[in-house]
Amino acid sequence: CEKPTDWKALAASLTIDRSVGEVDWLVPGPSAALRAVDAFTSRLNLFVDKRNDPCTNALSDLSPYLHFGQLSAQRMALKVKARCGPGDKASLDSFLEESIVRRELSDNFCFYQPHYDSLKGAAGWARDSLELHASDKRPHIYSLTQLEAAKTHEDIWNAAQRQMMITGKMHGFMRMYWA
Repeated sequence: CEKPTDWKALAASLTIDRSVGEVDWLVPGPSAALRAVDAFTSRLNLFVDKRNDPCTNALSDLSPYLHFGQLSAQRMALKVKARCGPGDKASLDSFLEESIVRRELSDNFCFYQPHYDSLKGAAGWARDSLELHASDKRPHIYSLTQLEAAKTHEDIWNAAQRQMMITGKMHGFMRMYWA
């Protein structure tokens, strides 16, 4: 017979920064996930034109629910599609492409590419470009501490990093901007 898991001992054994507070902008659970889908569909028309504008609330904010299994991608897609109005087709298509197609491509890449988590898994042209520019002079070089503390010369980076530190999330376009 297996010994039951001691969850308290397991949690105590983890190296966790306990000074980080709970996220307060997101209510967890499947019911909250469905309410978040409804809230997003009410602003779906903004998605196609405003999703890359960090000053506009045009994103779905559904990623945590998908990530932690509180909402299935299929249920999300069907619910958004069902509530889509006649003027929302471009936004719907864009949302589904980003939330389903790109997500599945990423999952498949990680499944089929044994080196998905290292430069070995990158395309040859990407590795070549990194090698070609490895010795380029950098105008600014920051420590991890400076980057984490949003102490750079780049106001947009600092703002995005502060958003991450304060809310626990960073706008999707800002994440891609520096990727």
